[in-house]
Amino acid sequence: MRKRKDNPKVREQYRKWVYPKPVKDLDEWRKAGNFQLADPGRDFNLFWPDRDKRPLDILVAGCGTSQGAGQAYFNRDCQVTAIDISETSLRCTRDLKDRHGLTNLEILELSLFDVGALNRKFDFIVSTGVLHHLPDPVAGGQALADVLAPDGVMHLMLYGSTLRAGVYMLQEAFRAAGITQSDADVALTRQMCQHLPRHHAIQPFIAQSGDWKHDAGLVDIVLHPQDRAYSVPEIFGFADDIGLKFRGWLDRGAYAAASFLLPNFPGYERLIALPATEQATFIDNFFQMHKVHRFNLCHRSATGYEISFEADGWQHYTPFKIIGLRPEPPGAAAQRPNVWKRDRFTIALGPFDQALMEAIDGKRTVAQCIEQASAKSKHMPDDPVDVAHAFMSAMWERGHLYFRKG
Repeated sequence: MRKRKDNPKVREQYRKWVYPKPVKDLDEWRKAGNFQLADPGRDFNLFWPDRDKRPLDILVAGCGTSQGAGQAYFNRDCQVTAIDISETSLRCTRDLKDRHGLTNLEILELSLFDVGALNRKFDFIVSTGVLHHLPDPVAGGQALADVLAPDGVMHLMLYGSTLRAGVYMLQEAFRAAGITQSDADVALTRQMCQHLPRHHAIQPFIAQSGDWKHDAGLVDIVLHPQDRAYSVPEIFGFADDIGLKFRGWLDRGAYAAASFLLPNFPGYERLIALPATEQATFIDNFFQMHKVHRFNLCHRSATGYEISFEADGWQHYTPFKIIGLRPEPPGAAAQRPNVWKRDRFTIALGPFDQALMEAIDGKRTVAQCIEQASAKSKHMPDDPVDVAHAFMSAMWERGHLYFRKG
């Protein structure tokens, strides 16, 4: 039996410094425009491209204050098991269960090292912001891999190393100064950080971090007793070490050279011709924008997850727009027609591409989208199939679309 590795310092931190900031009401949270990342109920075919939607047995390993409840809230046809070692976090989760009548949610105070004792296999495992706090992240990942169903998907979030170099400098500085997690020392830490030099390596991280603004978040960033971060090659190595196959990034576009580089960028043709793994390494190290890495894993023997535009059959795929992809609002669209936005990305479409985008409804196949666009577009290309192939494959590579096969 794998030896359990307890985490008393981490348990004590999250007991006192409640993190993430609790959600009081999921109805209000949703109405405010928030959504659950890695939601198989909404984006089922993002995780299983060749399968029909079905109820799932979901494990949220390290559920925090609201993630387990969020999965149950948005996936009421699924059974959700939420585990954590922090009783404070579990209490917040129980409050949400009671408030929203989440009868499909089971809440357990349990280390993920002990998840095998449940004697169950899970279709979907979510563990975000947890494994990198363990004394042995690989052992924790292996424990989760052991309870992943044969055709299951595991979604993980691990810290990214390129944007966190300054975080570890500050952690080391505060350890050297004897700074603790006491109320007085946390207040002192915040006062000290007001005098950080502009050139400090943590400044780009602070610019992206909303957690920096509240004390529990500050503790989690610079006073955490135990965490580590991963480069892109280390993410691939981690997947291999826990015995699973790297399925891809949650947002593949955030690691694709074509998402960030214009054709006049030096070495453009060379960079976009690189294999996806090397492109991801280049983007992560050159642009240094990933605080965290979100990615999916499956068993090495699992099949059916591959999407390819190089083989026949792509016209039978059914395209879906990724969450957050939307056209410019009417006022802006009048100035910039056929422009779509998603996060940091701006997508300017040609007239027929725009017609294709408008035809995507999660029901039509690519072939049917071509037919719909051809009927409505006033700007017919000479070969609409070739244009559709270039459009669909580019939007998939950049993470704006995902597909159901067959």
